[in-house]
Amino acid sequence: MILQLGPLKVHSYGFMLALAFLVGIYLAGRAARRVGETQDHVTDLSFWIIVAAVIGSRLFHVLVFWSELQPPRLLSAFKIWEGGLVYYGGFIGAVTASVLFCRLKKIDFWQMADIITPSIALGLMFGRIGCTLVGCCYGKACPADYPLAIVFPPETIGVAGVPLYPTQLLEAAGCLAIALFLWFYLQYHRRFRGQLLLVFIVLYSALRFTLEFWRDDPRGFADLFTFAAAAGQTPAIGGLRGFLLWSGTIHEISSGIYGFYLSESQLVSLVMTLAVVPLWIWKSRRDRRLGVSVAPAPVPDQTPKRAPHSKGKAKRK
Repeated sequence: MILQLGPLKVHSYGFMLALAFLVGIYLAGRAARRVGETQDHVTDLSFWIIVAAVIGSRLFHVLVFWSELQPPRLLSAFKIWEGGLVYYGGFIGAVTASVLFCRLKKIDFWQMADIITPSIALGLMFGRIGCTLVGCCYGKACPADYPLAIVFPPETIGVAGVPLYPTQLLEAAGCLAIALFLWFYLQYHRRFRGQLLLVFIVLYSALRFTLEFWRDDPRGFADLFTFAAAAGQTPAIGGLRGFLLWSGTIHEISSGIYGFYLSESQLVSLVMTLAVVPLWIWKSRRDRRLGVSVAPAPVPDQTPKRAPHSKGKAKRK
């Protein structure tokens, strides 16, 4: 909690989400004006995204951790205040809502996606800072002399008093780098509409897939050898002996038999990255064939026009 004014409590995670929303709308508004889109569309879509992201992130968590929910499970599924939000579920929900919104308003989804994508990346940065403040999404235990180790206090919702890898801060730094790349470079050099969204998916998926090896909070996992799914922590022992065993990617099912485990976020990262390939080919070729422009909207001439000079001298009366 950051601040308390009487009965009003300002929690750190909620504060960071609100900050992400406000900054995101501001940046998306600037990007919209640059390409000739209206600010109203950006503002309206933002509220659609918030609602859909919350529903999607909670639904993803409930599907993965259904067996872990307290009975009655159907009632527990609605207890969002007890935690349990998955980013990829929120992302899928936000994209679905954006497609529906753009169809209703008859505007180009891919253009709008490029407008809001840098804000999504920056919003993730604020969100992971919020995770750091409350202690969720924590990393595995690390050596005490590790220079970037983070130790949470007793009131954390995660693991307290143990040096951990700073997975939240590392993801926040990675998301900031992605946002800066999209905002300062790619939006001025894109070759087709939707390129910012597709590049973001690839970059974030790679970041998330890598950091999952150092995460230690309860998540869902799937064994790619047996296609079995499990919720919660990975088993204590892992596989490909060196890195894979240490990271918990695979584990010993029985004596001498190993399963290859990936978290649900790693599986989604792989699927989304593979999905980008045909989308990239189709969208780039389609825009080139149709001659779709990605240039900024022309700035109207604001120079005041002078009255034309009358030719010759005025006749005297």
